Amino acid sequence: MIEKTIEAAIIEDLKAVIPEAKIIGLWQEVTTGEIRQEPPLISVAVKPMYPPEPALPFFDIPVVIDVIIRPEFDSKKSRFADWSDKVNGYVNGLVMPNDAITALDGDGYNVTGVTINQGDAGYDGNDDLFYCSVNFTVHITKC
Repeated sequence: MIEKTIEAAIIEDLKAVIPEAKIIGLWQEVTTGEIRQEPPLISVAVKPMYPPEPALPFFDIPVVIDVIIRPEFDSKKSRFADWSDKVNGYVNGLVMPNDAITALDGDGYNVTGVTINQGDAGYDGNDDLFYCSVNFTVHITKC
């Protein structure tokens, strides 16, 4: 599954950039009893490609990276700002073809580019958390 492979590569890259963060992936397995969604955390979700097996040799896969922190863990929002800045820096580094983007390549496909889409940030009063969402599209070519 290409989505799971790309997601795992993004998570490994982010762990190198933000080693103190709990980084979880939508497609990644968890250990029994692990709480997946308790902030502070960074969530990586690689959305399913459509159609599941594209007829053309190239296709796109949308990705969302969320930084999620509750105020009681970061009252001055310094960790929130730092993590958000590092995630944005990582994604911006993927836009230019280089070693960072080729690290996302996998068996049977190459990542040929990344396009940054509009993200979102703010405070969710219902769940009492700060969030920063970075959205981008990974362009894939089968080989």
